Amino acid sequence: MTLEHTETVELTEMQERLKRKCAELGELLVQKNRAYGNSAFEERTGVFSKLPTIERIFCRMDDKLARIKMGQASALGEDSFLDLAGYLVILLVKMEMDREEVKPSNSDHRCAVGKKTVRRISWREVFVRLGEVLKTIEGLADGVFPVKVYGVPRGGRTVAELLKEIDRKHHIELTEAVGEASLILDDCFDTGETFSKISAFRRGASSEKFHTLALFGPEPGVWLKFPWESEDEIPSTLRNGVHP
Repeated sequence: MTLEHTETVELTEMQERLKRKCAELGELLVQKNRAYGNSAFEERTGVFSKLPTIERIFCRMDDKLARIKMGQASALGEDSFLDLAGYLVILLVKMEMDREEVKPSNSDHRCAVGKKTVRRISWREVFVRLGEVLKTIEGLADGVFPVKVYGVPRGGRTVAELLKEIDRKHHIELTEAVGEASLILDDCFDTGETFSKISAFRRGASSEKFHTLALFGPEPGVWLKFPWESEDEIPSTLRNGVHP
């Protein structure tokens, strides 16, 4: 048996301070996790906000930065600097968890059921597509903002609300009146029947130019299951693997 010699390196005073502060932050995060559970890491639909976990963390960080900017870092007995550092750690942990979830696999995030496939779309994929939609809108608008967006019920309505929430330039304005929309947005484009009907109505209501966009294009034989949908919304024939 070989014994390895491990040299003990003394830490400087500053290094000790750094270790103590990190330990203090770690203890605070553990205490909050015990009190509130894993809510900071869980994907869930809120009462008012439909933002995914990482975007919610960014919002909380923005709140802390706003307090610091206004000179209220210690308002209500809170330490906004320590809280901000905590959210950064939470963000790093969440990003690490996401990387582990998206490792390539033989299933390619698809759940095969009989002769058809259910594809479960991740929040990450949704927000990548939303970013692309924002860029497309900026190109279509010819510098005329805000763009009035009509979300096709039900999925398109959710997509439109998410798009509005990530619109930092205030280029998006949601409308419930398809007749005044300059962009008709849906979650996915399949047969094109929905867009055809709504577009016909839109042309009859106004002669102004408009565009149609879908977050996802057609995927033959595939049922797209979005992260805001429950498993019950998947057709029973797909859930049970029974096909006519």
